[in-house]
Formats: sequence, C-alpha cells, structure tokens
Amino acid sequence: MIMISEEITRLQTAKANIKTAIENKGVEVSSSAKIDDYASLIDDISSGGDTSKYGNLIDNYSGSTVTNFNFYALFEHLTIPSNIQTLWLNFPNYSQIKSISFEANSQCTSLPSQWFLNVTTLTNATLPPLITIIPNQCFDNTRISTIDIPSGVTTINPYAFRQNPSLTTVNFQSNNTLTTIGASAFDNCTNLSSITIPSSVTSIGNNAFQYCSSLTSIIIPSGVTTINAYAFQGCTSLTSIDIPSGVTNIGDFTFRGCSSLTSVTIANSVTSIGGYAFQGCTSLTSIDIPSGVTNIGDYAFQYCSSLSSVTVKAATPPTLGASAFNDTNNCPIYVPSESVEAYKSASGWSNYASRIQPIPTV
Repeated sequence: MIMISEEITRLQTAKANIKTAIENKGVEVSSSAKIDDYASLIDDISSGGDTSKYGNLIDNYSGSTVTNFNFYALFEHLTIPSNIQTLWLNFPNYSQIKSISFEANSQCTSLPSQWFLNVTTLTNATLPPLITIIPNQCFDNTRISTIDIPSGVTTINPYAFRQNPSLTTVNFQSNNTLTTIGASAFDNCTNLSSITIPSSVTSIGNNAFQYCSSLTSIIIPSGVTTINAYAFQGCTSLTSIDIPSGVTNIGDFTFRGCSSLTSVTIANSVTSIGGYAFQGCTSLTSIDIPSGVTNIGDYAFQYCSSLSSVTVKAATPPTLGASAFNDTNNCPIYVPSESVEAYKSASGWSNYASRIQPIPTV
C-alpha cells in the first residue's frame, strides 16, 4: 500500500507540473481536467500552434532574461535567441528536451546552476561563446556525448558534467583561458577516453576525473601546483602519468585503484605524496621518489603488487605513514648509500629495514 501511495503522489506531482507548464503560456486548464486532456494542448504548443498565443522561444521571445523553463521543457529541441543575455532557473527533470543550442552571435553571458540536472533525455548541447563559467551541476547526469568548451571559459564548476555515461569527447577551443576544473567536474564519465587539459589550468579539484574508467591518457599542465584528493581515483584504464614540475603536492587517494597504471613520473618539485595516493595500482612496476619529498602518507603505495623496485632519493628519510609500502611484492627499497642506516632506523622505515638497500651505481 505504501508503494501505491507513493506512485499516486508522484503522478499527481507530474500532472501539476505539466498543468503549470501549460498555464505559463496563458492557457487555462480546468482543475477537473484529466491528465489525458492535456495531450491536445501539448501537441498544439509543441507543433507551433497559435504562436500569437503560445509562442516559442526562438520566434517570439523579445526580453533579455529567461526566468522559467517549465513550458519549454515540453519541447525536444530548443534554440536560444541571440538577444538573450541571462538564463535563470533550470529545466525540470521531467523535461523531454533532447538538444539545446544558441543562435549565432549569442549575447548570453551566464547559465544557471543545475540547468539540466538529471535531464537524461538531453544528448546534444552547444554553449554560448561569451560565458566564462560553467556552473555547478549544469549538465550533471545528462547524456550529452560531445561538448565544446568556449575559449572564454575560465572555470568549470563542481559537478558540471558529472555522471554522464555518454560523454566521450571534450573539446577546448583554441586560446582557451580555463584555469580551474572544479571538484567532481567529470566524475563518473565512464566513456571519456582522453582529454587534453589546457595549459592555462592551475587547479584540478577533488574527484575531478574520478571513476573515468575509460580514460587511457591525460596530460597534466605544468601550471598545476596541486593535484587534489581523489582526482583520478578509479581510472582503471589509465596507463601512464607524468606529474609536471609545477606540482608540489599529490593529494590523498589521487590515483588510488588505477589498476592499469604501469608508469609514473614524479617531478622534482613534489614535496608531499598523500595517503592512499597510489594504493592498489597493481600494474605499477617501479617508482622513483624525488629528493625533495619530505612526506609520504599512510598506505600511499600499499597493494602495488607488481613493484620490482622503489627508489627514494632524499638523503634525509621522509616522514612515512602507516603501511605505506605494505603488500608491494617485497621489492627492494633503494635509498642513497650514505643514508641506508638512517632509513633502517627511522620511524616507519624501520618496518622495511630488510628491504632497504643503497641505490645501485650504474
């Protein structure tokens, strides 16, 4: 009985939403009308109908701001006129819209947060050229396959393209000015196989590409200083990664569970490797830790079961977290020859004393 009651409530809500959408175009709907009675009104509006009464956005909208998309949710394809500068509110999740585009010379400078949140019918979207921010959850849980990011965009906000299993291609227009990829911006885009991050980017947020399980390669720009926590966790197809010279900190869980990762190059600028950073990278065969690293977090390389060697170049043993090199194939840990005894007696490192050896001379 509870399930039936919930279904009745859901249907009543849907009916009310459709009624509101129709009435927003000046069409009165009797309170006693059945939902089946709405069909002819919707068909009339969707096919153009009496445009003097119902209109449609592309032909009849003369203002500069759109504040309600309830009615337009009934359309499958929608083009925003060039005179529109601001869009407010979002498409309701009962929308049937499949594509959204903007007229040439669009004056639109901002999009609403959660614009198409959970609108799983949306498969095609074109962004206006004058926007500078792609807002929070703008296309979260949609089904767009390709997106072109305009050159003026400086920020992709959190969750902007999250959990989109259809997204395969992200194109950045030339002369891109993007600096920030927000938290979970592309999280769970499971069919995204490659992406070239613009050289202007300086910040990659938490979980930014987490569980992009088809991602085979990615180039991190030299301007990035911190790769935040979970940024590439669970990217199970990623085979190699170069940490560029601008990066000082590799965040917690950053590459955890990247089970196809065979090669990692860590720049000399890195000073800290976070907890769980490479845990479970079961295909990783060797790792060189630069001399500037002063901290290696808990479980950082645990379960890297294919490691044949670990080389730590710091003369002074870095602070070492719990179980950092547990379950790593009992491989040798090479350190500077003059520091072997210091490593063997250092806190944390003493657990691996039998594995610590001088770096081989060539």
